[in-house]
Amino acid sequence: MPKKKSSTRKSGGSKKVVAAGAGATNYVPDQPPVVTPQRRECGTMAAHFRLLETDPGFRQRQLDIESLVARRRVSGMVARGGKPTTIPVVVHVVFNTAAENISTAQINSQIAALNKDYRAKNPDRSKVPAVWKGLVTDVNVQFALAKKDPQGKATSGITRTRMPGRPRGF
Repeated sequence: MPKKKSSTRKSGGSKKVVAAGAGATNYVPDQPPVVTPQRRECGTMAAHFRLLETDPGFRQRQLDIESLVARRRVSGMVARGGKPTTIPVVVHVVFNTAAENISTAQINSQIAALNKDYRAKNPDRSKVPAVWKGLVTDVNVQFALAKKDPQGKATSGITRTRMPGRPRGF
């Protein structure tokens, strides 16, 4: 893997270090570095390749799933229409300050957006790159806040946990 180049410039008495690839890093003496990512990337393929290398049965399970899907497509067993399958979800809100404790309305809004995406009813689906346009479909699945917990007790489907300080990884 080639080493990433960086350059240093002087600007108004402070040094600025720019690193190629991962984002820009601003250097200010006696302050921790601030790295601003240039682009978010999906980690799915990194996880996929890691599993291929570390989990001996992963490759075979993937092949089994692909084979099953292919057989169902050929036999016409693909679900067509009917009532969508509802998947109950629990949203865990982890916050420190009141401003970070998002509202129930925000959670419901995001579930509605997710449902539009999975039902191919989102307003921006016309922006799907041409290479994937043929894959856009209503998967006949919708998400809803869980009404029961694993023990069968009533729940709102939302948990709220206050954590002083900043949780690791956030």
